[in-house]
Amino acid sequence: MALSLRSKILLAFAAALAILGAVGLVSYRNAVETSDSAAWVAHTLEVRHDIDELVSEMKDAETGYRGYILTNRPSFLVPFDSAARRGPALVRALRDLIQNPAQQRRLDTLALLVNAKLAFGDSVVAVLRRRSQSAATDLVLTERGKVLMDQIRGVGRDMGVAELRLLAERTAILDRTASRTRHAIIIGSAVAILLLLLAGISVTRELAARQRAEQELDRFFSLSLDLLCIATFDGRFIRLNPAWEKTLGYTLADLKAAPFLDFVHPEDRERTVTEMGRLVAGSNAVGFENRYRCKDGSYRWLLWMATPVPDRGLVYATARDITERKEAEVALRQANAELEAFSYSVSHDLRAPLRAIDGFARTLTLDAAPTLGPENLRLLEVIRSSAKQMGQLIDDLLAFSRLSRKSLDAADVDLAALARAVVEEVRKAGGRPGVEVVVAPLPPTRGDPAMLHQALFNLVDNAMKFTRHQPAARIEIGTRAENGESIYYVRDNGAGFDMRYAAKLFGVFQRLHRTDEFEGTGVGLALVQRIVHRHGGRVWAEGAVDRGATFYFTLPGVS
Repeated sequence: MALSLRSKILLAFAAALAILGAVGLVSYRNAVETSDSAAWVAHTLEVRHDIDELVSEMKDAETGYRGYILTNRPSFLVPFDSAARRGPALVRALRDLIQNPAQQRRLDTLALLVNAKLAFGDSVVAVLRRRSQSAATDLVLTERGKVLMDQIRGVGRDMGVAELRLLAERTAILDRTASRTRHAIIIGSAVAILLLLLAGISVTRELAARQRAEQELDRFFSLSLDLLCIATFDGRFIRLNPAWEKTLGYTLADLKAAPFLDFVHPEDRERTVTEMGRLVAGSNAVGFENRYRCKDGSYRWLLWMATPVPDRGLVYATARDITERKEAEVALRQANAELEAFSYSVSHDLRAPLRAIDGFARTLTLDAAPTLGPENLRLLEVIRSSAKQMGQLIDDLLAFSRLSRKSLDAADVDLAALARAVVEEVRKAGGRPGVEVVVAPLPPTRGDPAMLHQALFNLVDNAMKFTRHQPAARIEIGTRAENGESIYYVRDNGAGFDMRYAAKLFGVFQRLHRTDEFEGTGVGLALVQRIVHRHGGRVWAEGAVDRGATFYFTLPGVS
């Protein structure tokens, strides 16, 4: 009866499955036997290796104490001390490995000989240390150590021969098993070829995708404006992008031909070596700066970001040319120095005329009061008040100027304690005693204590001033959490302000009230803003006319 095409296909498929199953079963059984046989062969080789290692350690021990006798140099005892540690450990390892009774008896003998050999060596060293070199030499000449060494060699040789016989037996078993395995593999290879063909198609597609990705990476590497490089742990560039040529003027071949330290400014080399050591140890480099020599002899400042790949001994890094920023910093320092000189001039040269104006006006008030009349006396008082206000304005401007140049002295700050101290300070400086001030619990922060004191003082003093006309004046210093951030605030129920002009609050000389209503120079809130910004925070205000104001600020902290 003829089989249909469908039946033939099903039969062939079933036969193929049966063949694959049989091949797999035979291969599995042979693989298990091969693995067992290979394990015994490996076991025999390991025993022989440990025996040879033990005999070698005893030879090194003998060489060590003999060398110590001849030279009296402790460095010759290093191999002896090593043998004293490793010898017993190797004996224990052999006990764990050897299961053959005859070999175990030989190992017992070998262990006794090893202990005797090490004890003899200890006695020789002890005699040399306590007596003299001749006494130790005489002890060695008794040939006790040689006899023990010969016995150790003999026992080790016997054990090695026995292991060789075992190795031959186990190798024969392994060969027979391997032969069966080969036949199974030949049959399975036909199936594997088919699978490899299918896998080859997949690999070809993956290689094409990888090649496209590498081309994209090469394009990025070539077109990047930053300086990209790959360097070895021993300090040489192995790959650079064209931005190096544009920045330093050297060809890429020039940069690869010499250690990169040759291009680093001499003053920066020690720091560069230290940073490279951190990279070799596995740490990333973030924000490291040094100077690289250009082909024309000038130097460019580079800002580095680098990460190591220890298993390949490579560093992947990117650098950015910050020379213009560095030059700007130098110019800024020069400008600050000039500003400091100007501030000194303002502090001394402008105060003298102000003191003269105030002094002469005060003298006229005291000496000529009867003849001047009320209106003239009022005008003199206006002159004195204006001079005083001008002096305060000079003080505020100087404080604002110095703040930008003062470095941050970071420390942990108890903001609640600082707020309470500021409140008392403002009260003593002229604040209204009847104002209710509530200081809520405030989370601690990290920042410059002096700057934070100044910011809180200005905010609290501001609140005291603008609640002057409020019968039941109240000031609250508190905090709230928002999106994982602590937001501090100083709130009052005073004069408030129109939110349309909120942007003007923190500008220098920007005032939302007339001076005859509330005194001030218009610098205090600008100081607050600069202090908060120096700490990496934000400051803003909310308010309404005659309904009070709230000043908010954040302090992310500084390290």
